[in-house]
Amino acid sequence: MLGRPATSLTRSGFRTRAAARGTGWSQQYWKAYMAWVRLFVVEYCTFNSQANYNATKTTEGYMQGGLGAGVSIVNNTAWN
Repeated sequence: MLGRPATSLTRSGFRTRAAARGTGWSQQYWKAYMAWVRLFVVEYCTFNSQANYNATKTTEGYMQGGLGAGVSIVNNTAWN
């Protein structure tokens, strides 16, 4: 299971696994996550972070698209 996302853990379980990875690893805090979401929305002017990535900026200089689907497109049958 190395390199695969962990699921079905309690908050305490995620916290323990993050701490076991060593210095610099921790469970993500809600306020920090919400700050990241706000920054994304301001930069990309969309709530759809899974939109396809587009490196070309608009004529006004704004980012467009999103960050891509990421691990949400993993084949569940192959993953298990």
